[in-house]
Amino acid sequence: MRVTRLDQDPMISTGLEFQQRLSRAKTIPELMAVTAQGLHECFGVSSLGHAFAPTAPGEPMTCQRWVRVDEGPLAPERLTPADAPGQTIEPGSTLHTLLSDGAPKIARDVDTEADPILKAAAPDTKSIVVIPMVSAAGVADWLVLCWNDDDKYADPNAGLVIATMNMLGRAVDHMRTRDEIRALNTTLDAQLSEVARVQRSILPEAPPEIPGYEIAVFYQPCDAAGGDYYDFRTFDSGRHGMMVADVSGHGPGAAVVMAMMRTAMASERMVAGEPGTTVLHVNAVMHDGLEMGTFVTALFVAFDPETARFQSVSAGHPPPRLVRRDGSIEVAVVDGCMPLGIVPEMKPDREAPPFELQPGDRMLMHTDGLNEAGSPSHELFGFDRLDKVLGATDPDESAQATLDRVIQAIRAHEAGADRADDQCAVIIRRLVD
Repeated sequence: MRVTRLDQDPMISTGLEFQQRLSRAKTIPELMAVTAQGLHECFGVSSLGHAFAPTAPGEPMTCQRWVRVDEGPLAPERLTPADAPGQTIEPGSTLHTLLSDGAPKIARDVDTEADPILKAAAPDTKSIVVIPMVSAAGVADWLVLCWNDDDKYADPNAGLVIATMNMLGRAVDHMRTRDEIRALNTTLDAQLSEVARVQRSILPEAPPEIPGYEIAVFYQPCDAAGGDYYDFRTFDSGRHGMMVADVSGHGPGAAVVMAMMRTAMASERMVAGEPGTTVLHVNAVMHDGLEMGTFVTALFVAFDPETARFQSVSAGHPPPRLVRRDGSIEVAVVDGCMPLGIVPEMKPDREAPPFELQPGDRMLMHTDGLNEAGSPSHELFGFDRLDKVLGATDPDESAQATLDRVIQAIRAHEAGADRADDQCAVIIRRLVD
């Protein structure tokens, strides 16, 4: 077997080093600067220009930039996109003759005196290679490579130079597209952050202070903005209301629906605080405003702090979980109906008696983002784990401490896995006298 090391060839070793520098370029100006230097090192190019086809009928070809590449490495700043219009390539000039039909060309014995641009930018030019930069739409621009010494250029290199420059042109196009996508993502992130800020502003700033009770809240959208919602109301009758809701889907669209829920709930402020009546009103408002296929599950709870008697209606939502002082867990039996926004009129399809909280008891309202939190192996957190955490509650533990333990257990279960849904929870605890 006969083996020849090709890296001993100066042309090949220079080309490999050129490719390595290209791979380190992070921006279009950096890529263009490396390319310009590589053209000099690999092919002996002295200077280069960038010419553009007319942008509309009747307009001239232009030369946007001309740089010397035989005077050492170029600073990328010299190759940033130019804001000023390019120089007009005059009809009858050398460049116009070479570029007008769009074909690649080699020109020897170039007369720079016959071309104002060449005379000013590259007066020592002896040879020129014109490279059309080809795209799906045709030729929109050209690279003009110039040599001051004919001996440094050989015709067999023409095909390699043309192919290399067009491949690099596609690389520049891809980098330009990447930069545009990054700019769009930055704009989108800023818009989503604003949506999230507005969304947070329409949630209650803090739970209400009710003598004899304490309330803790947790809210975490899986995206910048989410579709979970919670709210509190104090009614003229002296009763208090709480609600947790979950819009189908998540993200900005769900956040808009969440804002609709707030508007619907706000108009119920002066009603006596009957969950069944609230459900009918909110459903009518949501049905009028929601698109087909969008719905909201919600849990409405109203209670009298003097009697600690609670009434609740579930509109397709997980019912409250009652954590008794002895650590036992009960799933509250509540009135039920279908999710909001599906039909214009509805009423609860079952009626349940009120339930009570004794001193030391607490009640959890939550969206399914808690029980459906997934592990890296896609195992759900589930109600069994949730009840186990709740059942370990100390009777004297604060509502916030209980909620913190629940969230810590869920985070340990998720173990860094991406969350697929928003998470919201409200715990109310009746204080021990």
